[in-house]
Amino acid sequence: CFTVGDDNTYFNPGSAAIYVYDYDRNDIRKPITRDLAEFVFTADALDSMVFQSTAIVASDVPNEIYDSWRLFVVLMNSSKPIITGAFSDKGVYEMSRMISIVKGEDMKHEPIAVFDVCPSPPLKWSYITSQNIIDYVKLGLPLEIIPMPSPGSTGPVTIYGSLVQHNAEFLAGLVLAQCVRRGSIVVYGGSPCSFDMRYGTVSICGVEALALTLSYVDIAKYYGLPCHAYMAISDSKVIDYQAGFEVGVGAFLAVLKGVNIVSGPGMMENESVQSLEKLVIDAEICSMALRFRELLDIERDSEAVDVLREVGFKADFLRKTHTLKWFRKTIYHPSNIIDRLSREAWIRGGKKDIISRARERILEIHRRHEVEPLEEDIERELLDYARNLLIKHGVDSIKADKLLSEARFKR
Repeated sequence: CFTVGDDNTYFNPGSAAIYVYDYDRNDIRKPITRDLAEFVFTADALDSMVFQSTAIVASDVPNEIYDSWRLFVVLMNSSKPIITGAFSDKGVYEMSRMISIVKGEDMKHEPIAVFDVCPSPPLKWSYITSQNIIDYVKLGLPLEIIPMPSPGSTGPVTIYGSLVQHNAEFLAGLVLAQCVRRGSIVVYGGSPCSFDMRYGTVSICGVEALALTLSYVDIAKYYGLPCHAYMAISDSKVIDYQAGFEVGVGAFLAVLKGVNIVSGPGMMENESVQSLEKLVIDAEICSMALRFRELLDIERDSEAVDVLREVGFKADFLRKTHTLKWFRKTIYHPSNIIDRLSREAWIRGGKKDIISRARERILEIHRRHEVEPLEEDIERELLDYARNLLIKHGVDSIKADKLLSEARFKR
């Protein structure tokens, strides 16, 4: 159990990708259920990913249940709380039913999922998303309102103008939620994009988008509301230097600003592609950012001054008891994804680059990680519900059983 608010920051994988990066093919492709199960299982093992997300849209099920199927696969492969959202008015009730199967009467008091809703810029809320807000609130589900202005395209070109629009769209959704039930849980979110006039493309990592994000976070904190942002994400089409610096800049800005819920790790190419390799690399960046913020809370340590007097000019701190006492708490040791070997050791190890090391980390997780299982009766009820959904939407029983089998990750 943890609190979302104040200046706490919790990361989760970006969503909802309609492609996955296939490491073996070195290309993107349409994802299937197996891809989502593997992704969720891997994210479950990453400490810096405190939330899960319904990160990938599996293309091997009927599109009428794209949203609820994502949630089902996450529930089968992880016990972490979830950032999700429905694609239709029916999806809200299907997903709510799945959560009630897992949580029972505690669904409203101990929520395990936050549901995203997005206005249609500029200044519009569609029938479906408006109805989703009403339904979420009636069902007692927390919601996250995510305006998406793009300065110069779907919003005024200045940061100030798009910020006014962003806030107006958020407040419209907030008022609707509170009209349904006063005190309903709402997170102030967003996913603004820069608009590149040269190519007619958008960039979620553009400096304008980052400036707009940090500005609406200030407004959220002024209102006393928990806040969300799409950061620690990349527009790059491959896992390269661009991907690294965009994720790094976003992750560090997010923790220093105190953004509460950060969606983005693993994602690239304008929120359309998810990558397992990038996810585990991004998780390292997020861990570093979180550790960096902790280190800024400098503790008074009079013992260190005494050791400094004792050692003087000898540079012999390694053998001191004070070092042994404090080094694990002070010095951050990343996983082997991050290369800190000597050149000689790196050569002996096969001259592996970061993507190769990420693959090794993924395979290690697959071998060793254990997911906290659902109780047997809960799992059976959840499987039955998902099977009925598949058959209701035209999937024959043989294929339905195959999809249910693939929904749980297998080593």
